[in-house]
Formats: sequence, structure tokens, C-alpha cells
Amino acid sequence: MKERLFITILITFTLLVGLNAYAEINLFTWYEKAFHSKMEEVETTIKNEENTIREEIDSIMNIALLETENSIHKLKPFILSGTATSIENHKSDYLSQLAETEKELNIQNFNEYEKEKSEEIRHKITEDMEYFINELLN
Repeated sequence: MKERLFITILITFTLLVGLNAYAEINLFTWYEKAFHSKMEEVETTIKNEENTIREEIDSIMNIALLETENSIHKLKPFILSGTATSIENHKSDYLSQLAETEKELNIQNFNEYEKEKSEEIRHKITEDMEYFINELLN
């Protein structure tokens, strides 16, 4: 009877150890499947969120680009008109300087010309007077 009890306890213990090991294997397999499933779900969520964020960033960048282009187009006439006005003012100043310089050169050249001609006329009159006096005296 002790033998039967011992064998029964031994069989029960062996079955419990075996069932426990089987349960651990099943638990490990379940955990591994659940972990991989959850990881795939998390990876999919992250990829979807990443794509959503990229699309939002692209959208924001496109909007910013369009707003910048619109601002440039709005400012372009002001910039160009300011530049055209600046060029016209510079041109006007330059032409005024040229006219002033031309006037000064003309006055200077005319004064020199007048002086030269006066000298020539004086010289000619002097020669003519000397000739006339010499003719009268001789």
C-alpha cells in the first residue's frame, strides 16, 4: 500500500511537473505571439503617424511657400517702382552734372577763345598801324 501511494504520488508529481512545463511553454508561446502582435500594431501606428506628420509638414511647407511667393508678387511692384524711381533720380542728377560741366567747359573755352582772338586782333591792329605809320612816314 505504501508502494501504491508512493507510485501514485510519483505519477501525480510527474504529471504536475509535465503539465506545469506544458503550461509554461504555452504561456511563453502566447506571450511571444501577443508581444509580436502588439509590436506590429505599434510599428504600424508609428508608421501611420509618421506618414501623417510628413504629410502635415509637406502641407505646411507648401502653404508657407505659396504665402512667400504671394508676398514677393505683392512687393514686386513696390520694389520695381522704387528701383525705377531711383534710376530716374540718378539719371536726372547725372544729366544735371553733365549740363553743368558742359556749361563750365563752354565758358572756359569761350573765355580762352575770346582771349586768343582778342590777342590776334590786337596783334593784327598793331601790325597794320605800324605798316600804316611806316607808309606815312616814308
